[in-house]
Amino acid sequence: MCVVNTALSVMAYDYPTEKLSVYVSDDGGSKLTLFAFMEAARLAAHWLPYCRKNKIVERCPEAYFKSHHSWFDPETDQIRMMYENMRARVESVVQTGIINLDYISNEGKTEVFSRWTDEFTPKNHAPVVQVLLEQNKDEDVTGHMMPNLVYVSRGKSMKLPHNFKAGALNVLLRVSGIMTNAPVILTLDTDMYSNDPQTPLRVLCYLLDPAMDPKLGEVLDAFSGDESSLVAVGEEEVSNEEPQQQQNLPIAIRRSRREIRKPARFEDMAAYAFPVYGV
Repeated sequence: MCVVNTALSVMAYDYPTEKLSVYVSDDGGSKLTLFAFMEAARLAAHWLPYCRKNKIVERCPEAYFKSHHSWFDPETDQIRMMYENMRARVESVVQTGIINLDYISNEGKTEVFSRWTDEFTPKNHAPVVQVLLEQNKDEDVTGHMMPNLVYVSRGKSMKLPHNFKAGALNVLLRVSGIMTNAPVILTLDTDMYSNDPQTPLRVLCYLLDPAMDPKLGEVLDAFSGDESSLVAVGEEEVSNEEPQQQQNLPIAIRRSRREIRKPARFEDMAAYAFPVYGV
């Protein structure tokens, strides 16, 4: 459930949904992880408008419900029950290793699981890219457009090096570059979550500062909820020493303007994304 909570916390950012896309890298290539994100996409239709309406700051459902006792609030009790039911379904599937297709309301989404054949292993399999939520098509319960949510499991081969996390990030960059090609990218480990819905806006204050842009290499955010926790790192200031708890820090990367291209349609994505096999 950690990965689900991570995705929901960033999907609920205070940022225009038409400019927000969430790509999830499943380097183990597990159909159980894909199922968990299908469930997350369903809950997001209720969770995102709930956060907007109530101006929730901690938008990770697990953390929010643990820290807020809401038995006097019927609306919160209802959304909490939806979350608990989702968690029960995901944990049941993970325990049994069997996906109950009755849990999947959209018949078209069941076809993706046919890719997990007997030859499909975590170290040797074809790539899987599945759009779970698409802007301009999927709406939340209040009629607002949802952000893009895309599941990515890069192809792997026993004959080719996969370069661990760097290789997975490379594939995410290539797939997202074809599908949405945003100029700013935020990377986040899925064993943590974002507890500040204003993070994108805080990061942009640095990325769009003309005085810093020429030397700006990356922006680190410790998610303390304090703007002073943001640190801009110039290319001449990068240290060779690994910062403490570096794994808990997201990195925002800005692409060069000349690399920005017109985004492809989602229908065209698979034909372009599949050649990432073996990276």
